[in-house]
Amino acid sequence: LFPATAGINKHLLPVWDRPMLFHPLVSLILSGVKEVLLITNPADRPAMERVVGDGSQWGLKVDYALQEQPLGLAHGLILAKDYLQGSPCVMALGDNIFHGHGLPDLLKEAGSQEEGSTVLAVITDRPHEFGVVKLDGSGQPIEIVEKPQHAINPWAVTGLYFFDGRAPEIASRLKPSERGELEISGLNQSYLEDGSLRVIPLHSPIHWWDVGSAASSQRIAPLSL
Repeated sequence: LFPATAGINKHLLPVWDRPMLFHPLVSLILSGVKEVLLITNPADRPAMERVVGDGSQWGLKVDYALQEQPLGLAHGLILAKDYLQGSPCVMALGDNIFHGHGLPDLLKEAGSQEEGSTVLAVITDRPHEFGVVKLDGSGQPIEIVEKPQHAINPWAVTGLYFFDGRAPEIASRLKPSERGELEISGLNQSYLEDGSLRVIPLHSPIHWWDVGSAASSQRIAPLSL
């Protein structure tokens, strides 16, 4: 999205009639979330606060945390450890949009599991761009790979993750990947290995868009929320 992002954080760019970030906030609200910790870098915090504020306009309580370096999505859970205080949580990426009939019920179902991790997965023709979950013949997850060079499965894990209260502790035990990040796929792989990862496939009429790049943004059509 450069050079548009030279002067403004990607998540504050408009998608239809609102900043990109507002769309995942809608997903959190539909999931029943009332308290949000918005994790951003120091340079962009003032702009985030000007746009989002304290969340009261949506019935939310929004607080802020700083990630000094891009150390990965799972690192965000480590930053949120004191904020969460052992509570379950939902992690939403700022560039993922969900929409469709039945979405509130699906999100509430995803958040109903008291233990483990729940991810939403969708068939994609671009598995090399996402974390991919490999399913066995009965639809159970057997492996998660971050941005595989060779397609192992068409099921991409979307940017909305439901975790139990163990997530920050498990994230703190992860080792950085080759790109120096604590990968969210590694966190979910840990849940998979202890038998507590649940995968919910997304099917029409519920749709998912990753709008993190210009190419992916061009694949979506206007909608109303």
